[in-house]
Amino acid sequence: MLVVRGQGQTTTPPAEENSDESEFQMVPPRKAAKIQRIEEAAPPIETENRFQKLADGKSYPETISLKPQGNYKHIIKEIAEKFPGTENRWIYDFNNIKPTSEECRIQILALLNEKNAEYLLNESSEERPIKVVIKNLSEDTDPQDIVEDLTSKGYVVNRITQMKNYKLKRLLPMFLVEIKKKGNYTNIYNERSICYFRTKIETYRKKPKSTICYNCSGFFHAARNCHLKRNA
Repeated sequence: MLVVRGQGQTTTPPAEENSDESEFQMVPPRKAAKIQRIEEAAPPIETENRFQKLADGKSYPETISLKPQGNYKHIIKEIAEKFPGTENRWIYDFNNIKPTSEECRIQILALLNEKNAEYLLNESSEERPIKVVIKNLSEDTDPQDIVEDLTSKGYVVNRITQMKNYKLKRLLPMFLVEIKKKGNYTNIYNERSICYFRTKIETYRKKPKSTICYNCSGFFHAARNCHLKRNA
């Protein structure tokens, strides 16, 4: 449609824009939806523990350290003849005897006691008890009450000692307990109540010093495993 203005001038009205095109806006690439790709399920990856054979190997009991004195060579020879398969190693000036079974170990100990030989018992990692410290109890608490309470909960207590401040010469409200690795022994850290009191249990932090035997005054072993003669 033409509109006449003035002398011979014509104008064209502006074209009407499409409403759909006027509302369309370009979306930047980083905000645009990505094309979804359907990925096929990947085949399972086969895994293998190269050290599984080591874990499935034979488990040996704790060893015996025979002190070299007198006719110890004849004792070693007799052990090798009576109990074939035992292994002997020279470790820290002791003859370390590794028996093939627990029954063999008991028989070797009987032979050593018969010969009046001196030896040390080396505990295996499985037989070595864990040490924990029980806190927040009264210093007047009877250690036997703690043992009975832990025993009723299924723990096997090897030893319990009340800790002491040697400078002040007084007992502390803390108890050092050895728990044998039997049953659910690791649950000891989750116990919150002992002898009807709210307690706190922590791992025993050993001081950086060598273990001293109270039987022979030697180092690196405890008195409960020592079968050496007492030093005068």
